[in-house]
Parts: sequence; structure tokens; C-alpha cells
Amino acid sequence: MTPALWPLVERFVGRRVPPARLEPVLGDLLEEFDDQVRRRGRIGAELWLIREGWSIAAAYRRRSPATAASSRTLMDTLRADVIHAWRAMRARPAAALATIAVLALGIGLVSAMFALADPYLLRPLPYREPDALVRLLLRTRTPENVPRLGDWQSRHDLFDGVAADGAVTLPLVSAPMGEMSLRLRAVSANFFDLIGVPVSMPAHWRPASPPAETPVILTAEAARRLFGDGRGSPIGALLSRTDDEAGAYRVTAVLPASFLDPNGRSATSVGGYVPLADGLIANLRVLPGGGYSYGSVMSPLARLRAGVTPAMVQAALSTGAQPAGGGMPTTGAVVVATPLGTLLTARVRPLALGALGAGALILLVCATNVANLLLTRGASRTREIAAREALGASGIDIVRLVFVELGLLAAAGVAAGLVVANAALAAAAVVIPAQYTSLGAPALTWRVAVAACAAGALVMGAGLAPAWAAWRVTPLALVSQTSAVETRSLRALRFLMTAAETAVAIVLVAGAVLFGRSYVNLLAQDPGYDGNTLAVSAVYHGSPDALAPAIEATIARLGALPGVTQAGASPGSLVDGLRAVGVDKPLVLDGRRVPGGPRQVSADFFQAAGARLVTGRLPSAADGGRAIAVSQSFAEACCEGRSPVGHTIVAGSGTFVIVGVVKDLYTTAFDEPPRPTVYVPIGTPGTPLFSWVNFVVHATDPSPALATALEREIRAAAPGVTIQGSDTLRARLMQSVNDRSFATLLVVFFAVAAAGVVAAGILGVVGFVAARRTREIAIRMAIGATSRDVARLVTRDAAVAAGAGAVLGLVGAAWLSKTVTSWLYGIRPADPLSLVLAALVMTGVVVVAAWLPARRATRLAPTIALRAE
Repeated sequence: MTPALWPLVERFVGRRVPPARLEPVLGDLLEEFDDQVRRRGRIGAELWLIREGWSIAAAYRRRSPATAASSRTLMDTLRADVIHAWRAMRARPAAALATIAVLALGIGLVSAMFALADPYLLRPLPYREPDALVRLLLRTRTPENVPRLGDWQSRHDLFDGVAADGAVTLPLVSAPMGEMSLRLRAVSANFFDLIGVPVSMPAHWRPASPPAETPVILTAEAARRLFGDGRGSPIGALLSRTDDEAGAYRVTAVLPASFLDPNGRSATSVGGYVPLADGLIANLRVLPGGGYSYGSVMSPLARLRAGVTPAMVQAALSTGAQPAGGGMPTTGAVVVATPLGTLLTARVRPLALGALGAGALILLVCATNVANLLLTRGASRTREIAAREALGASGIDIVRLVFVELGLLAAAGVAAGLVVANAALAAAAVVIPAQYTSLGAPALTWRVAVAACAAGALVMGAGLAPAWAAWRVTPLALVSQTSAVETRSLRALRFLMTAAETAVAIVLVAGAVLFGRSYVNLLAQDPGYDGNTLAVSAVYHGSPDALAPAIEATIARLGALPGVTQAGASPGSLVDGLRAVGVDKPLVLDGRRVPGGPRQVSADFFQAAGARLVTGRLPSAADGGRAIAVSQSFAEACCEGRSPVGHTIVAGSGTFVIVGVVKDLYTTAFDEPPRPTVYVPIGTPGTPLFSWVNFVVHATDPSPALATALEREIRAAAPGVTIQGSDTLRARLMQSVNDRSFATLLVVFFAVAAAGVVAAGILGVVGFVAARRTREIAIRMAIGATSRDVARLVTRDAAVAAGAGAVLGLVGAAWLSKTVTSWLYGIRPADPLSLVLAALVMTGVVVVAAWLPARRATRLAPTIALRAE
């Protein structure tokens, strides 16, 4: 049957297809057309003919017959190489699986570390032109030098805009999902526009006065917690306050789920934003009797004009000189402009760099291990390669085969490595501190996948040279016995690689031992108080003269709560992240000046905090405010080993008698030793009285419900007070060393991973060598060798290499430990005991990994082993 369109198709195809191929092609088309008519009908067959004719013409137009034949030949060759590589891997599954396992561990861990470090090293901040954003910090001792936000907003010669954010409040609100606390940060009206976050701002963005309906912009997570999923838009909803405070919050917008607060670590739990009251940037007060107190009211965030640098801003706005050691200037004011990216990444960047460095060491161990495995694997295939060369295979053919096999192993290793990385990130998400996700939680992204592929390429590239050295043989090996025995150079190369990977692993294990012992030293300290004590941080905004009476009234209300046995208070920081700045009045003990500083505490502060008495007694209300206690470090520094009890001391404008010595109280962080302190009554003239107050409560059940009740009572006793948060002192202590906790976890994790990678590699190499020497082992056992002799024979090279690597690793660990001095606590870098423990652990891992396959080899019956060849 001839198609109606046949002349057109014949002419169109004939222009593209060479004459020698035209007749067979047209014949095939006609034959297939008849079959299409029976299956599709006449019209369907005609359409098929047009489509098929166009496809044939297009194919012949793209390439000539010679090119097509060459392409088919290349594809056939590559297909054959893939089949041969697959068969070789199936013939030796143990070696292939060991290589893939080593690759998966190394690539997976490196990819996971890249995902953790990426937000702080490579990923740009999610703001418009983030490099132009700077934080402005004011430093001054005189109130007249404190500017208003508008003063800096008017400097159009320096800034394209200046916004600000303030302190966080913690009101109790009523929402469809129930009553809950909502952390709110105050921001200026241009805050979101300055950083480039699209959000619809209300027409009037200012605090309600008197308090009525304050506009609030919620984060996506807060909106979900307050209103649930699938309940419609929360915009326009009213959040009523249920904490005895007047007013409510009207939801005006919800931020995108990808929004990141530019405050970094301090913003990890902020749920919404309210208007910031216009006013001074800082609250600076000169204290009676000398000294001052300084509290930041708002943190300005500026966008620099083109061509303006942070140094130019500091020079234009500063009226005083910055002291060489930092701190407050003696006269005038100093304004410091710091790039926002530097502030957000400064605390985590060293840890991220350390993680990448440890990941690089893991990658080095992985590359050495893979090279060792490929070297051993290649040495066992000399007869196969010799046979290929004898049959006419060229050097290019052998290289191509090596590349194909390495490519298959690398692909499998990268795929398995991404699975390991995903599992590692899932495990890290459970223990990673919140501040390390402030710029985005680590996830398996395309950037991580690219990093995994790059790591796989580097590892396999490192293993290419040893593999080629092992496979480079001559056809003479086909008929000789040399193929069954490793050459001396190959054994030396394998020895060096085993020593190198052991040395690198010992560096990581030594780091883990140092960090682990340092962390144990940290946790073994006595904080000086009961960790179950509840502490609530509050900020007072009223008159300084009314602060002391307000604190006493609040303590009385807290002590009357059910379940509360003691209540006390102390203005200033109490392991809450705040570092108070001020000038202390000199202390005079028995007429001579002594080092240390005063701290104001209530009468029952020590009993409420569970402070530990060293000697003497604790002050009480019966002493009339004339008896005080001092810290143990003050007693040791000021009294030269003698007890200070009974001595007279002048602090501020008051004269007191020391009646007791208490254990040092950790008030800043668990890794910052307390300074010598004299504890004076609240309201003592001439001593710092901070508006930031920590109330401490000793209770029979320090539950979250009690913490909520404490917050209610504090608000009821002093309307307008801002609650900053509540927690047990133990939780605060652990949070203060979150960076050390996470660093220790990372280093230990890396050390275990390095030991695992080395063990897997040694297991594979020794197992493969033992399998190759099966005949030799059988002969030795047949002539009287014992199992111990055989095990020693198989493990000797690995054990000696591990010993040599241990020496190199100890030298490297001793040198590198000096770079982590700031992370160690109570232990010196290059601690001999830690280094020896690391060497013993790693050497033991290598010996055990080598002994397992050797033990299997000793259990072979000689008759079975002799038939193996």
C-alpha cells in the first residue's frame, strides 16, 4: 500500500539521507507504514509517516554516517567498560563495599559540616544589599552625649536610612489556641523597609497612649502557634492581654516564613514586633556618690550611603577617643559602626571554620583510605590487566577502565554520603543550640549536594594515582608469579598511607579528648547556688528612687505564693546573657583599698538562691542592714589567707561588718570565673543599682506553672515592668556555655567518625590482603604455624604503620592544640595525658580492625585454603 503523501516524504528524506542508505531507509518506512495502517488506520499511519520521515531527516542532518558510527562505537565501548567494572565489583564485593562505606562516611560528614557552616561562611544574608547594613553602638559616660534616633536619621551624608529595634517584652495574651506568652520586640516604623523585607506597615506605627490597641506584626511561627493551621488569616485579629495589664494587640501583618531577625542569637524566639517609642538611644544615669549605670534603650541599624565606610561613620559621629583596651571613653562619646554580617556570624564563625577544618581532616582520612583500598585492589588485578594488554588493550583503554570503575564507586559513595549527611543533620537538629540556627537551619540543599559531589571527586582523584600505580603492569605478569605478590614499593606506599590516615585520626581524637576533659572540668565546678532555684529577669522603667521599694514589695508578694519557701532579688546580671557596664566605688577594708566590687542583694537572697556558706553566718534582716557577706575569692584576694569575718569594710557610702563568706556565685557565665564580690543591701548609696533585676525563688516544685505565677506577681507589684524571661539557674548555666557544649559535641563526633573511617578502611585493606595471601597462609599453617603466628603476619604491617602514624599524630595534635586554647577550660594545650590517651585509643582501633580479618583467615582449613588458588 503506497501512502498518498509518499512523493513528498521521499523527496524530503532523499535530500538528507546519503544515496547508499536511501533505498533501505525508504523500504523500511513502507514496510512499517503497512503495519501502522492495520493498527492505527489510514490517517493515523499518514501522520506517523510524516513524523518518522522528519525524524530520520533531522537525525541525518545533525551528523554524518561516519560520526554516527564513531558515536555508536564510543557508546558501545563505554557500555562494555561499565559492564566490566560492574563485574569486577561483583567479583570482589567486600572491597567494593568497604570503599563505598568509607566514601559514604567521609563525604556524608563533610557535607553535613558544610551544611552547618554554610550560613555563617558563604551564604549571603537574606536582606537587600546586606553588605551596606551596619549596627551603631554608642559608648559614653555623660548623659548629654546620648543622642536621639532622629539625630542619626538626619545624617543623610552618611546613611540612606537609620532604623532601630529595642528590648523584648513578654506579655501573656489570649488567642484561639489558648493563653500563652508572646515575645515581642519593639522596632521603628522604617525597620522592615530598611532591611528590604516586604511587609505591609499600618498607617500609624507608634505605641498606643493610653494603652489601647497596639499594632503588632507576627512571625509566621507565632501566627501558627496563636491561631493554628487552616483557621483563616490572623490579620485583623485582636490579642487580649491576660496579665493584669491594660490594652491589647491588633495583628496588622504576618512576616514571611523565611524572615530572619537581624538581631541573630537574641531573636531566636521573638514572635512579633510592636512600635518603638521615640526617645534617647540609651538610658544613662549618674549614680549618687559617683559612678554611672548605662542601659541600651534601642539598637540602631543603618544603611550606609554608597562610598561610606564604617570607619568614616565612626570618625564623623564620635566626639571622644576610644580607649586602647576598649570600654567607655573618659570624655565625649564614641560611635562604633560594625557590619551586620560580622555581628551575626562573629560568635559562630570560629566554630564553623573549625567544623570545616575538621571536615577537611575527615576528607583527608577518607581520601587516604580510599587510595589505600584502591592500591590493594589494583595490586590484586595484575593478571587481569596483563591479560587485557596481551590481547591488545592500549594504555588509554586501561585508563578509561580505571576511570569508569572509579566513577561507579564515586557515584555510589556520593549517593550514600548524601544519605549519611541527611541523617547527621537530622541528629544535629535535636542537639544544636538555637543560636546556631539564627541564620537558617542546616538542610540538605543543592549547595550541599554540589559540595558532596566535589568532595567525592577530590577523594577519587586522590585515589587515582595509587590505583594506576598498582594496575600498571606488563604482559609478562600473565605467566609469572609476581602478580600474586605485592612489590616492595606498593607495600611501602600502603604503609605510608596507613600511617598518614592514622596520624590525622589521632589529631581529631586528641582534640576530642582535650575538649571532653575540658567540658568535664567545666561541669565539675560548684556554681555556688542551687541549680533548681527559679530566676525571673525583669526591667523597671520608673524612677530610680522608687526602685528599691518596688523590689522589696515584689519580694514580699513572691514569698507569699504557695510552694515558695524563700524569695530574694539582686539587681544586675545573673547568668542571663547581660553584661552590666559601670564604674565601681573603691572598696576599703580596715583602712586599706582592696580589689573587688559591690553587688546589691536583698536580705534573703542567699537563702533563696541556695548559696553555700564557707565560714561565718549569713546576714539577716535582724542585722539592720549593717552586716554583709563576701565571696570566697574576695576573702582569698584581700585577707592573705586570714578570715575576713569581723572586719569592717567601706563600700560606696556605707560602712559594714563582714559576718560570713559564701562560695563564689557564677553571675555572668559558667566559663567566666566570678570576680571578688562584696554583697551589700539593696539601696546602698554609691553602689550600682541597675534597673535590670533578677528575682530568685526557692520552691518545693520549680515548675513552669510556678514561673508563670511569678511573672504575674512581679507585674502586679510593679505595673509597667518588662519581664525578660524565667528559668532555673541550672538551665541558665548550661545555656551560657552552649557554644562549648556544641563545640565539644562536634569534636567528639568528628573523632568517632574519623576512627570509624580508619577502622573501615583498615578492615577492608587487611581483609583483602589476607584473602590474596590465602594460599601462603594455608602453607604456613600446614607446616606448623599457629593461629597467633598467622594473625601476627597479617596485622604486623597495619600495627607498625599505626605506631608510626601515632608519633606523627601526637606531634601534629600538640601543635594544633595551641589554636584552640580559648575553648579549653581547666586544662593546658598539648596536655600529655590527653595526647597519650588519644594515641592509645586510635592505635587500639587500628589493631582491632586489622585483627578481625586476620582471625577469620586463621580459621580456614588448610585443604580449603590450598584450593583457593
